[in-house]
Amino acid sequence: MTSVKEKLITIVERFSTLMAEREERALNNEGSSRLTVRQMYYLNIIAKMDRPTISQMAERLSVTKPTVTTTVRKFIEEGYLKRIQSEGDRRIFWLELTNRGRKVIQTYYKIHKDFSHKICEVLDTREAQELIKILEKILRKIDS
Repeated sequence: MTSVKEKLITIVERFSTLMAEREERALNNEGSSRLTVRQMYYLNIIAKMDRPTISQMAERLSVTKPTVTTTVRKFIEEGYLKRIQSEGDRRIFWLELTNRGRKVIQTYYKIHKDFSHKICEVLDTREAQELIKILEKILRKIDS
């Protein structure tokens, strides 16, 4: 008989695979197949932070500024991002999604929203509330 931990590992792996497959399929349809999961994470953070600087991104991601700079350069070359120079301090540049970047992020959010709706179709209200409580508990532990 399979242990609880083994079942949980299998389920988590399956959810992860399903999300990755859905993201990849949707992004391929958008013509953005070259984006990695890490790159999508960067774009998502940039969208949520609303015009961060490279330093703010590095701090948020717990990586070095050169690491962020390399990724940002690729995003700019591929048309996902643009740099906006501060008028008050010419040394400061903000990162902003282009229309192409916003389109990719909208697709990314839609995938997650659709996935959540599929979960809600299977669960009744009580089950959904219980799942939320459990997932929040897990996130509190993992994020700490």
